[in-house]
Amino acid sequence: RFMSAGPGKAEEQVVFEVPGGQPFQQIAARLEEKGLILDAYKMRIVGRLTGLDGRIKRGEYLLHRAMTPQ
Repeated sequence: RFMSAGPGKAEEQVVFEVPGGQPFQQIAARLEEKGLILDAYKMRIVGRLTGLDGRIKRGEYLLHRAMTPQ
């Protein structure tokens, strides 16, 4: 379920801020705390396997709760 469905409905949008220099592990934990992902540990694994863990840019993102990690 982690890769195919988000934790909520598409119409539930959240502004998520990524400050500069924050480690991917902390970003994943904050995403889980805000209910935007189901499992920070699994997100860290996906980030490491895909190389995205080192390519997250600082800024504000408009995310919705039905997003998948893909």
